[in-house]
Amino acid sequence: MKPRIISPSRLSFSLAAALAALFAVSTAQAVTLYWDGTTSTANADGGNGNWNDNSTTNWDTLAFGGADSVWLNSNPDIAVFGGAAGTVSLTSAITAGGITFNTTGYTLAGDGAQTLSFATGDNVILFNNIAAASTSSGASAGLKLGGAGNVILSASTPATAGALTLQYNVAGDHSIGWSGSTTINAGMTLALNGRDLSLSSTSGITLNGGGITLTNTNSTQGAFDRVSSNAITANGGTVTYTNTSGSGLIYGETIGAVDLNRGQTNFALTTNMAGGGG
Repeated sequence: MKPRIISPSRLSFSLAAALAALFAVSTAQAVTLYWDGTTSTANADGGNGNWNDNSTTNWDTLAFGGADSVWLNSNPDIAVFGGAAGTVSLTSAITAGGITFNTTGYTLAGDGAQTLSFATGDNVILFNNIAAASTSSGASAGLKLGGAGNVILSASTPATAGALTLQYNVAGDHSIGWSGSTTINAGMTLALNGRDLSLSSTSGITLNGGGITLTNTNSTQGAFDRVSSNAITANGGTVTYTNTSGSGLIYGETIGAVDLNRGQTNFALTTNMAGGGG
């Protein structure tokens, strides 16, 4: 058999193609982007603003001295919210690979139509020594959460209590929630208010010393199963169901099998029986 001779021009082309493919893969890797609100300064100042896909350059590549950047759903990146707290309004569907809150009091808001989706794999929602963040935008709308990823709530300082409050208020729309697993680590509480059913689609819940709070404020919400029979693996933690509807009725919540693995796990019911409204 004759040896195959590759011409220099063809070899150069093949090498260039390989390098181009390698570069394309490397540039598609997820990065960390820092929220810059409505500004275009070199520092990530935080504050109010619109979060959209490949449109507004209100993200920075570094917390200080970074270049302006758009958000790209195709990566997907990790969003860091610091500086001044504010309301971040989604004006398009967003896919993220994780969220870090460095400042207490941020709200991620929607108009009832936009979805914040968690990418395939593990997505950490990290509270960096802060107390609270929320998803809500008023009494008649809200932000949908979705995606196929796993959601992990963690606190950088577990001794500092932190609460992520989810509130979705569109009547009759229960098409929300991520389909991956949910893990709530020590120091974190996931609170579901209004019509929010973000845990209804999760494949399973693990409590590693963290907590879940389910709040019912009227008789309509009393018919919801916010956890929807999902199995809970408990390594210590607390699940609290609070009824403040004043309807004179105690509403129940359906959960699946509970695996009491280790530590102390508490299940609590708090109800206000006064009044007869709904």
